[in-house]
Amino acid sequence: MLSVHKVQLMEPHERQVILLLDGIYVEPKTTYKGGCLTGMASNTPSEQASTVQTFMTCSLLSANKDVAAMVPVKNLTADYLKVCTLKVITMLESAGYYVFCLISDNRVNRNMFADSCGGDLKPFVQHPCTAHKKTFFV
Repeated sequence: MLSVHKVQLMEPHERQVILLLDGIYVEPKTTYKGGCLTGMASNTPSEQASTVQTFMTCSLLSANKDVAAMVPVKNLTADYLKVCTLKVITMLESAGYYVFCLISDNRVNRNMFADSCGGDLKPFVQHPCTAHKKTFFV
């Protein structure tokens, strides 16, 4: 997972990242470790997760790649994905990264992109953290 300390050690050009979104299917399973239950879906806490929505960063101008967040979900919707994506982008930006592009590969993610554009899919939207910048969709 990403750390603020790592970002501080990076050159400014290395902090320009692409955010990759990918769902990983998992076997629904709940475990009890260290006084906590794990394996429950974040969008439906009473059910076990069947997918882990993973957010990965890939630096445009260096070889740096990291997992930014992993969110256990069940029956992911575009609305919930948008909420999670905005949280991850905000976290990354506050740590010192600049997320300029989102890359995704499935229908739920495409629907989230279209929703972010106001219903009609466009190649970019206003950056959620910086008004004068754009976030591109691929």
